[in-house]
Order: sequence, then C-alpha cells, then structure tokens
Amino acid sequence: MSPEFAAEHRGFLLAKDLFQIATGVAWLAGAWGIFRKAGQPGWAALVPGYDVWVLFRITGISGWWMASLLLPFVAGPLAAPVVIGLFVFVNLRLAKSFGQDAGFAIIGLTFLAPIFWCMLGFGNYQYKEPTKAS
Repeated sequence: MSPEFAAEHRGFLLAKDLFQIATGVAWLAGAWGIFRKAGQPGWAALVPGYDVWVLFRITGISGWWMASLLLPFVAGPLAAPVVIGLFVFVNLRLAKSFGQDAGFAIIGLTFLAPIFWCMLGFGNYQYKEPTKAS
C-alpha cells in the first residue's frame, strides 16, 4: 500500500480496523459463553487450534476432522470447498446442539457469526449433548 493511498484513506482504514477488532472480540466473547454452557473452559476460545478441538468436541464431531483443515496447505485452493463444507457442517451441528434449525446455522452462524455466536453464548439457549458425528 502506497503512503499516498494510506494518507488519503486513513479514516476508512481506521474504521475497517476497528470493525475487525470489534467483530473478533464479539466472536471470542460468544465462543467463551458457548464453551461455558457446554461445560468446557471458556478460556479455550482464546487458544488457537484448541478452540477448534473444543468446538468439535461440543458438537460431537471427531477431532480427526481437524486434519482436513490442513488440506489447503497440501492441496492448495482445490481444498477450499472441503474446508468451507466442514465449517458449514460444524455450524449445523452447533445449531442443533442448542436446539436450533438449519436456517439459524446457515444464515446466522455462517454469515452473521459474531452476532449469532453471542446470541448462543449469552442468550436463553440451552446446550444439549449432541449425538456423535463421524
């Protein structure tokens, strides 16, 4: 980025950065609440990698599926549909774990994640142990 561009768009860049920080903090807070409701330590939301492991555990997904997250490093962009599909699957399982339907998962947890994660973490949603997914 050129210094001229940065100087001309300083306000926009600052607003973008503040928005990214706010959405990240909201997601972390929601994840903390979700983990606590599921009987897991809330601080697990702060540890990269371990947060995914805990999320898989509370949604009933085998931890071995974490290996598929390494596909982009092995197969490059061809693996993107697999990883995106896995995240949609995790969102569906998370919604089901809190008694919600596929619409909640697809629209809310996938496209409006920080808001809906906070809703699950701090709203009146009750966690129920999911069945195991292979």
